Amino acid sequence: MSRLLSADDLALLGRMVLRPRRRLLGAAAGELRSGRVGHGLLFAGHRPYVAGDDPRYVDWHAAARLGEPLLKLFEREDDLELVLLVDRSASMDGRKAQQARRVAAALGWLALAEQGRVRLAWLPPVGGPRPSLHAGRAARASLLEALEQAPGGGAAGWAALQRQPPGSGLRRSLVAVLSDFHDGAAVLPVLARLRAAGHEVLALQMVDRADVDLPLGRSVEAVDAETGERVEIDVTPGLLQALAEGWQRRQRALARACRHAGAAHALVPAGARLGAVLATLGLCRPVARA
Repeated sequence: MSRLLSADDLALLGRMVLRPRRRLLGAAAGELRSGRVGHGLLFAGHRPYVAGDDPRYVDWHAAARLGEPLLKLFEREDDLELVLLVDRSASMDGRKAQQARRVAAALGWLALAEQGRVRLAWLPPVGGPRPSLHAGRAARASLLEALEQAPGGGAAGWAALQRQPPGSGLRRSLVAVLSDFHDGAAVLPVLARLRAAGHEVLALQMVDRADVDLPLGRSVEAVDAETGERVEIDVTPGLLQALAEGWQRRQRALARACRHAGAAHALVPAGARLGAVLATLGLCRPVARA
C-alpha cells in the first residue's frame, strides 16, 4: 500500500488486466529487430556476461569491439510496453496532480503485473530527459516511489518535446499522457508525433471544477500558474457563467483536436474514484484470479 494506491485500490487492480485497444507491434510474430532467435522474441539490448550465463547468447561481435563479453537480451514480442508522460507543472498543483499520479500508478501497476515494462517521464523532466525504466512485478514499488516523490512546479515545456517526445525510438507502445493540457496548442504536435510513430496514445486530461468555481460577489486575484501573470477580477454571475461556458468549450475543442492528432481523449475529474476512471478509459477488463 502507498500514498497513491489504497488497499481497496490494489484489490481492484488485482481483479483487472490491462489491454491496449490496438495491436502495438507492426512486425509479424517471430520477426526480430536484429536477426531471428526464436518465435516471438525481440532483441532488447546487452548486459555484461556473468558466470553461469548461456554462452549461446554471447554477442561475440560486440565483445570484439568493446573488449568484454556481452550477453544479448531479448523480450517477448507481445510483452506490454507502457510509457507514462506525467505533467508535474505548476498548473497541475493540488488535486489534479494527485489524480494524475494515482491514475499513472494504477496503469503502471497493471502493466508490471503482467511482467511488462513501464517508462516514466515527467514534464518538466526530473533527473534528466530520459524516462526511468521499471520492468516486471518486482519494479512496482520503485514505480510508486518515483510517482510519489517527484516534486511539482515549473512550466511543462511541451515545445521542447515536439522534436523528440518520450517513446521515440521504442517499439510500438501504449503511451498515456496525463496533464491538464494548460498549453493545448503545444501539446498537440507531441501527440501527433507519438501517434505517427505507431504508438497507441491516450490523452488523459485532469480537470478540477474548483478551477472555475469562484466565490460569487468577491474580488479575487487570478494568477497564471505557469507564467505568474496576475489580474484582479470581480466575481459576478455573468463572469461565472462565462467561465463555465468557456471551460466546457475548451474541453470539447481539445477532445476534437486530440482525435484529429490520432489520440484518444478522456476527461479525468480530480477526486473521481479509480474504478470509475479505469472503466472510462476502456483499457482494463476484469479477470478471474485463482
